[in-house]
Amino acid sequence: MSAKSFDIVAYQKQDHEAVCRLLVESFKAKFQSLVTLEEQDIQKLLMQVWVQNPYSSSMKQFVAKENEDVVGVLSLKWKAPPLHFLKQIPFL
Repeated sequence: MSAKSFDIVAYQKQDHEAVCRLLVESFKAKFQSLVTLEEQDIQKLLMQVWVQNPYSSSMKQFVAKENEDVVGVLSLKWKAPPLHFLKQIPFL
């Protein structure tokens, strides 16, 4: 038995539609309990509100890909350091 191979890569703009489709597929019951929309409409709505900032200092998203297909998503968030702390770092 061989283990499947996945690549974990930084989220890119071209992954947006596949990530939203995966989220709707994964959480369909939750979304449909909140809004009375079809899956395609939920995906369109999610694509409009799921905005990623590649320059965020407190969040980073990754996708898991198998044969270039998005099969998972990982979102890491952390508390951004206070601005006064950043000013103390000489190379920033």
